[in-house]
Amino acid sequence: MPEMGGASASASSGAGADERPKEDSKQGQLVAATGAQGQPPAAGKKRGRTAGDKEQNRLKRLLRNRVSAQQARERKKAYLTELEAKAKDLELRNAELEQRVSTLQNENNTLRQVGSAPLTILSLAPRAWRLADSVRNIPPPVLTP
Repeated sequence: MPEMGGASASASSGAGADERPKEDSKQGQLVAATGAQGQPPAAGKKRGRTAGDKEQNRLKRLLRNRVSAQQARERKKAYLTELEAKAKDLELRNAELEQRVSTLQNENNTLRQVGSAPLTILSLAPRAWRLADSVRNIPPPVLTP
């Protein structure tokens, strides 16, 4: 007893199957298959890319990639140069601020020592003289009738 669809299934998967269009998995489009003899498809059907076209496109892609990689390296180099300059500026600024902190700490310590010393009449005398001089230099008020 023959199997169901056995004879017809083997006939359809034979030589006649090459002439049906196949789906190109990369493009998602139907491309015409070549005949059993390797002949081009009938006129009016879309032809697949030739090996020369594929190689040319591959070379173009490689060139674009090479140019893009070179541009990325140049951008990275410029960015690193900018970062190094910024780091140098910040180091200089930090050194200046550390010097200023040190100076202010020394001044603060000196003022604390002077402030903790007992006040004497002799230490107050120069302040009093400056105050008296500033009062003498004030012009008398103008009285208007």
